[in-house]
Amino acid sequence: MSIPHRGDDMDEMAEDYDMGDVEDDMYEEFQGSGLGDSDSDDEEYGPLDGRATDISSAQARKGKDIQGIPWSTLSITRERYRQTRLEQYKNYENDCKPTDKGGIYYEFQRNTRSVKSTILHFQLRNLVWATSKHDVYLMSNYSVLHWSALSSQKYEVMNVSGHIAPEERLPGSLLEGFSQIQVSTLAIKDKLLVAGGFQGELICKFLDRKGISFCCRTTYDDNAITNALDIYDSSSGAVHFMSSNNDCGIRDFDLEKCQLCKHFHFQWPVNHTSLSPDGKLLVIVGDDPDGMLVDAHTGKTVHKLQGHVDFSFASAWNPDGQTFATGNQDKTCRVWDVRNLSKSVAVLRGNLGAIRSIRFTSDGRFMAMAEPADFVHIFDVGSGYNKQQELDFFGEISGVSFSPDTEALFVGVWDRTYGSLLQYSRLRNYLYLDSLRMASGNLLLILISRSFRPKPMRRSHVLNNGSAARSIRVRRPCDPQLHLSPSPDSKSQSSPTAATRRSRGSPLPTDLSAPPRRLPLSPSGGHMASKRIQKELLDLQRDPPASCSAGPVGEDLFHWQATIMGPADSPYAGGVFFVMIHFPADYPFKPPKVNFQTKVYHPNINSNGSICLDILKDQWSPALTISKVLLSISSLLTDPNPDDPLVPEIAHIYKTHRSRYEEIARSWTQKYAMG
Repeated sequence: MSIPHRGDDMDEMAEDYDMGDVEDDMYEEFQGSGLGDSDSDDEEYGPLDGRATDISSAQARKGKDIQGIPWSTLSITRERYRQTRLEQYKNYENDCKPTDKGGIYYEFQRNTRSVKSTILHFQLRNLVWATSKHDVYLMSNYSVLHWSALSSQKYEVMNVSGHIAPEERLPGSLLEGFSQIQVSTLAIKDKLLVAGGFQGELICKFLDRKGISFCCRTTYDDNAITNALDIYDSSSGAVHFMSSNNDCGIRDFDLEKCQLCKHFHFQWPVNHTSLSPDGKLLVIVGDDPDGMLVDAHTGKTVHKLQGHVDFSFASAWNPDGQTFATGNQDKTCRVWDVRNLSKSVAVLRGNLGAIRSIRFTSDGRFMAMAEPADFVHIFDVGSGYNKQQELDFFGEISGVSFSPDTEALFVGVWDRTYGSLLQYSRLRNYLYLDSLRMASGNLLLILISRSFRPKPMRRSHVLNNGSAARSIRVRRPCDPQLHLSPSPDSKSQSSPTAATRRSRGSPLPTDLSAPPRRLPLSPSGGHMASKRIQKELLDLQRDPPASCSAGPVGEDLFHWQATIMGPADSPYAGGVFFVMIHFPADYPFKPPKVNFQTKVYHPNINSNGSICLDILKDQWSPALTISKVLLSISSLLTDPNPDDPLVPEIAHIYKTHRSRYEEIARSWTQKYAMG
């Protein structure tokens, strides 16, 4: 890796993608009406007043920019500024794989603006690591921070601005320690944190212990920067970590013995190393267009990886152990198959910069490819990398990390004004109760496949065409007359007995071609309200919200019933929760009244079914819809807000005894939502 300075013609990125220029171009573009100089009276958007607020998924669904950038007050649109950014960077001409960018695999969950992720070297972007879907670690100036998405709190894990020294007297450890380390790279796995510095420093800390456990220096050479770190478990079960350095070396440390096990030397600075899942092969990339696949035990070259035209800074193995990827400053990521290394199996292109970081989910389903700024690409591996989701924002990327359970993706964004931590949640594809409407006074349920998080449905029904579908056993609502309606052309319509049998799980109607019958207006309902409700009903049938369904009860357009399926990553998983919705006559200028019919053990839902949700109160907006309300309630089941409880006793248990809270919530779900 080349040492960063402005006159370095050897590295294309030093002249084409300087950090200072990238940071400043937004302000130059917005001179007089800039991101940092907005005249907006909206304090929520004020970037320099020290009161920057987080952005939630609910706000994003209402149209708010996920980074809080007030585009409506600026002299340039987001689209034009994006085009300006793209035009600033030249691209290599590569034969790249065309991909469909319409994928949606991870949805925006939250932008935490109080967490400022930083970088010190413009080429090294491995400074964000998630250890669970709620816990993420990152560099912020001289501090390693732990951010808890559950408690919305950040904690300083380690500070290297002053003198640090190991508290444990381990063999090989540098007992005098270091002073004011500039951390260039980071790796965290399970309870172990390893940080690497610009002068070859290595610091090891166990997250469940106080103080530093181990310190050492890889070399005293001038060109000693630690470019990348990789933590792994050896075949014997011992914890090891591997260091890639600018002195052309790779070093393998056994942390339990506190000793250097292997030291491989190459002809060029090593920028990144990845160990195969079986521990037999190493992918090595660095200041050479050709990467290498080497024997992890001997360091001998197995195969040269030819195809890139610049230096590489990223690599990663798919958990399947057969494919791996390399990221290069030629703006491409190449995917390789160990069974045929004559050429890469796919060449994936970025938009504006080098590929600085690559991550696979632990199930091998998705691969994230991060550019230096603005873009993270999530590829569907199962599609042969033909489909991708593109995350589009503004700012330098300090790192990306999937949670070990694949449920979350975190992106660190470094920017003078809008630096933050972006959090995305994985979407799931299952069948679920999709739409709920009335036909001839009877409740009609339709099954369709959509994306959401809850677990697969349980019971199997046979559709009219004979194909099998996954479904659930739905508890009958309180109304004893409510039952599943047969399809209009069903011969069993005339048989009450058949209708009763159908309500217990016989074939569901599959004809979606007939439009729903227009329902009469509520006697007290205004024309504007009824027109809006009719439109929302049609929209729900055309594009139903994930894991939810809703529709009128009987002939009353202003009285709906909804179902929400318990999210998979919550103690409510597997449950079907009934919700009643009452529209006021002046809807949508006043919020609907929404109550749970099904009993729920939750700090924000009381025994009467009332819900403590800001969008149903003072944060209501006429732009909101029932679809968005249901999604927000579903999100509340996943992430309760114990700091604004409706039931303080449950909130106290949630904060002080989480396992007990989840145990009770699961018990209630089984008792009331699975009957």
